[in-house]
Amino acid sequence: MKKGQSTKKMYFGLEKNKAIILAMAIVLFVSMAAGIASSLIESDGDGLPEQTEKVAVVINFGGGNKVDEVLDLPDGKSAHDMFNQLGTVTIDLIGTEFVIINVEADGFSAEMTESTIWVFYVNGILNFGTPDKYKPKHGDTIELRFEENPY
Repeated sequence: MKKGQSTKKMYFGLEKNKAIILAMAIVLFVSMAAGIASSLIESDGDGLPEQTEKVAVVINFGGGNKVDEVLDLPDGKSAHDMFNQLGTVTIDLIGTEFVIINVEADGFSAEMTESTIWVFYVNGILNFGTPDKYKPKHGDTIELRFEENPY
């Protein structure tokens, strides 16, 4: 070996430590590009397009008169918003509570009286809250039923 000649190993024309840094930079770039590409492809993991979340919405006027439809579930919408996609649901303050006083949909109409009330159900179970406070989840069935007042 001649005097002044470097004893460092060369890889691809670069010193070893510079070659390692270059290789790491290439791996980082390829990883980032793959991540960006995969985030641009909308999929639920099995190669199929994502399914839209759905909610079954039912307004039951009684006597066999009902309006129902399966609707897309928009983010942040309440059950009241979903019912209003099928018809018009009027909520009013009576005493200290908000109650459903009138519902109109598809030519049907029913108004709360002393002997009848509108009752809110989620998946067949009585919900003591008001529809404006409940945020439906994918697969829910939300229903307004016009019933005899038990009180």
